[in-house]
Amino acid sequence: MRTESSGKQKRTAAGRTAAAVIAAVLLALPVTATVAAAQEQAADDGTTAGAQKQTISLLYKYDSTDTAVVRSVNMAEGTVTLCQHELGRYYTLRVDNTSMIYDRYGRPISASLLEPGDVADVTFLHQSKHLNSLVVSNAVWVRENVKTYRIDTDRELLSFDGQNYHLPATALLLNRENGVGERIIAEELLEGDVLTVYGIDKEIYSVVVTSGHGYLRLTSTEVGDRDIEGAWVNLGNKVIQRVNARTLIAAPEGDYTLQIIGQGANDSRPVRIERGKETVIDTSTIRMETPDVTEVTFIVEPEDVQAELKVDGDPVAIGLPVYLTQGVHQFKVRAEGYLTITQHLKVGEKKAKVELTLEKDPDAAAAASTAAAADTAGTADTAYTAATAGTSDWWNSSSGYAGTGATEGAAGMGDTSNAGASSGATVTTVTTVDVSGNETTRTTLTGYEVRVESPTGVEFYLDGSYMGITPTSFVKVSGQHTVTLSRDGYETKSYNIFIDDAQSNKTYAFPELVKSE
Repeated sequence: MRTESSGKQKRTAAGRTAAAVIAAVLLALPVTATVAAAQEQAADDGTTAGAQKQTISLLYKYDSTDTAVVRSVNMAEGTVTLCQHELGRYYTLRVDNTSMIYDRYGRPISASLLEPGDVADVTFLHQSKHLNSLVVSNAVWVRENVKTYRIDTDRELLSFDGQNYHLPATALLLNRENGVGERIIAEELLEGDVLTVYGIDKEIYSVVVTSGHGYLRLTSTEVGDRDIEGAWVNLGNKVIQRVNARTLIAAPEGDYTLQIIGQGANDSRPVRIERGKETVIDTSTIRMETPDVTEVTFIVEPEDVQAELKVDGDPVAIGLPVYLTQGVHQFKVRAEGYLTITQHLKVGEKKAKVELTLEKDPDAAAAASTAAAADTAGTADTAYTAATAGTSDWWNSSSGYAGTGATEGAAGMGDTSNAGASSGATVTTVTTVDVSGNETTRTTLTGYEVRVESPTGVEFYLDGSYMGITPTSFVKVSGQHTVTLSRDGYETKSYNIFIDDAQSNKTYAFPELVKSE
């Protein structure tokens, strides 16, 4: 018995030695040959019931290297998804306690601290998709809080800080919110979006939207029995636009004071624009006001003169009260043989008397001629009313949220141009200046059209103005524009496009809308 036991112990020791030798050999094998191995120790009866398993560590094992962009990290599943920059291909690697992850300063970090858009040097096992190491590249420059930029997809350029950078089609563009990055195309970047840009030398690897845009919608133009179409919407001086039949405005996300002014409306309220969502204003809650009026009496001397008085082009009785809204008004007094008086009156008191004295014209004939000419000229001059005089500078902008300079042609969005227009086609060029002093030149090519073919059955807006249900067409106006697509049950989407001034028609096909969650 003692001899038999001693024999078993020797055999066991020999087995352990053999296992150690096999393990050492396996560790020395190329990493593509074996990821993990087990050495089984057979029992005396020939079975494997007493098998012992030994797993080879994956530490420092890799056969592939990449410089890639972090697309997403899934801690629950223990994976990281990367975008290979040169080819623009995506792949997912497993992460475990043998995976080594470091920040750009060489400090070990958890995978949970990686951000979508980070550029990293990666080593991994290709066949088993196991991450060996990920080091956030210290060769990468990062520009945060980029607010002013231009994108030219035709030339693959992104310009900011006075520099041009190469923006290849393989660069990863992400709309990042709460640590999650949704892939987008360049045309989805609107003015007001705030970017973080990652690059090496003059090459851009990723662009991340850190502050994006949402939408403001008015339910209608009706407020009780009054219509406010033509009133102005001012969203924190960021977006300024007229109310139209269906008002849907793209605007940077954030908290604002919303003003709706004009057409009897005088409403101010706080609003919040959330990224990718619509903030809906129920127009029935808009505050309307009765304009303040002033009782004004006009007295004309000499009293015995048969004078004619007009205020804002409408006849008014001399010596009797007339009620005028507070503001600026134009009045005109004329009489045979006297010089015509044409003046502007600012009305602001509750009650006022205006005394006018006519002066004789030494040449009655000349005076009559002058009066007739003044009356004719005054008819056109009546356009200068209180409404015009009260227009402050910021109301003059009809599209405060325009484009960044992106052109059409990105993946998922196509356009075609074709010649042909009616023989009565006309071309008109107009230059406007916004509240910031920026000049915009746009050419209206009447007789040529822009047609939107797809997606079909959605509301189409051009710079916030409703154009119809797709497929639809509108007169071609060159320049930078924001187009918005909306449909109940689907996510609203905006694109930045550039329409050329060529005398030809143009057709667009945008990506299909995504159903709301």
